[in-house]
Amino acid sequence: MENSKQTLSTDMYASNCTTTTTAVTIRSLESFVLVWLDRNMDKTDDNLKSKRQLRRIVNCLKTFDNADRCINYILDIKDEQIFLIVSGSLAEQIVPLIEQVPQLQ
Repeated sequence: MENSKQTLSTDMYASNCTTTTTAVTIRSLESFVLVWLDRNMDKTDDNLKSKRQLRRIVNCLKTFDNADRCINYILDIKDEQIFLIVSGSLAEQIVPLIEQVPQLQ
């Protein structure tokens, strides 16, 4: 019986650590700009659902369906860190043009 209590205590501790880590991760994501480039940005239910979910944890989500507009936006950001999601073949077009931007993570 005593071994059962120790196992339960360990499981509860592990659960608390996971929750804390998640909270810290979410808090740190709030200080970034998330840029998402996809030709079908507002055309699929999956993309719309993903946008709603991301907006819950990220303060600034910018979406683009045009690579040139996306590149211009990224190059205009000077003082913020950027996370970039590029869907499909657009990666081949955009990555060589922005890979040296220091704000990109």
